[in-house]
Amino acid sequence: MATVINSITGEVLYGTFSDNLQLLENEGIIYLDMVENFISPYYNFETQSFYENASSEEVAEFEDAKRSELIKSAYEQRKVDGWQAYQEFRAGMVKEIYDQVLTKQQAFIIEDFLGKGYDKIAQQGDWETAYYKLSTTVIPEQYAFVQSYLDAAKAIMLQYIQKNYRPM
Repeated sequence: MATVINSITGEVLYGTFSDNLQLLENEGIIYLDMVENFISPYYNFETQSFYENASSEEVAEFEDAKRSELIKSAYEQRKVDGWQAYQEFRAGMVKEIYDQVLTKQQAFIIEDFLGKGYDKIAQQGDWETAYYKLSTTVIPEQYAFVQSYLDAAKAIMLQYIQKNYRPM
């Protein structure tokens, strides 16, 4: 397993990743990708091509395995990003308690409603599932103060999905 480290600041970001993943940086954004020792008797990573003797079934098998690894690495990155989003949410709530914008009781209620979404992104990197869960959340009238926090969380999640989800 490998620890994820911010290559700019050197800080440990979150979690661990399997040895067949590496971090790639592009314009200050860190991505996970497969390393070249990913199992394949059919593909030459140096030349970025298949060996001549690879059958169409072997090529398809490799492409499927490679696609699975890309999907898994994307979710590892989404989990890192989810943890960061949760930390921002939590810090915002604590600041509002300190600034007496919210009471602790109100913060607990907000967390009860939004937790099912933030838990999904922070623990599994499931942004679309989190967005769905929050989109189906109905805030009772006596907790109307929660609605603006719910709307903000959904907006953050939708923006992330639009920017980071693409077919693989």
